Amino acid sequence: MKRALIVGINDYGGGDNDLLGCINDANKMNDLIRVHENKDANFDTILLTSNEQNIDKVLLREKLDELFDEPADMAFFYFSGHGTMTSTGGAICPSDAKKYDAGISMSDILTLANQSKVKEVIVILDCCHSGSMGRVPPLVNGNQVTLREGVSILSASRESESSIEIGGEGLFTSLVCDALAGGAADIQGTVTPASVYYHVEKNFGAWDQRPLFKSYISRSTTLRNTSPRVKKEDLRSLCDIFPTIDHEFYMDKTYEETEKVAIEGNVITFKTLKRLQTGGLIEIPHAKPDLYWVAIEERYCKLSHLGRYYFNLVINNKI
Repeated sequence: MKRALIVGINDYGGGDNDLLGCINDANKMNDLIRVHENKDANFDTILLTSNEQNIDKVLLREKLDELFDEPADMAFFYFSGHGTMTSTGGAICPSDAKKYDAGISMSDILTLANQSKVKEVIVILDCCHSGSMGRVPPLVNGNQVTLREGVSILSASRESESSIEIGGEGLFTSLVCDALAGGAADIQGTVTPASVYYHVEKNFGAWDQRPLFKSYISRSTTLRNTSPRVKKEDLRSLCDIFPTIDHEFYMDKTYEETEKVAIEGNVITFKTLKRLQTGGLIEIPHAKPDLYWVAIEERYCKLSHLGRYYFNLVINNKI
């Protein structure tokens, strides 16, 4: 069981306090996280947006308690809206936030996550000062705390920074959504919290806000599955084509389908190797880096470093 709470708040009483892109961000995040790319169910989501209802402090705290209360395999919390710093730390702001009652403290959210019975917790905050929760180590009631195993936090900016909106959407969320859509996927199409952070961080400029990532995990956590760059059947063929990890696979003209001497079985192997090469698993240590010339000139290809990694996974029955 995987559940998600997605919150987007534009409306803060009108005027300069209102935001423009948070509802769009929340809708986009909800569309991505609730299903995998192939449309299989992923997270069971609750979407709260300020154009549909008043998201006051009571409602937001109620939904957070529900998210973290009951046991589950994974809980995902996403917030896009105002964030602020108080005398005791950062807080996310519901629609009814006011000066001495800013909203729900980030330390409270961390406490809920740490005390939750949910196995894996992912918190993503796109708001100003969200680094108050993403700091290393985070603070609760002024004291440093350690994340429990299974908790990951990704925040849009450092504790002292604002979170940027561009063209009606948050820059941070735009990059997170790109990552979930496949930009952060490995060759099997798996997107993890760590790969999302890496994708987001490398796409920010040197003078932009800096996202923060804090995680304590002992196993890989899958956020979403997208189309694999290399299919599993091709990965499993690695050990058929390459009997050892250092094997040099020689080809000749019988592997090239345009040649009169082409052999059907060899042509099939050639096409598999081509797909593996596209995924970065095969390298050609020659001046002409194309499998066509490997066959025509009777040369060899071999496993790349990435190919060696997946060779070991296959040979140990992990794929």
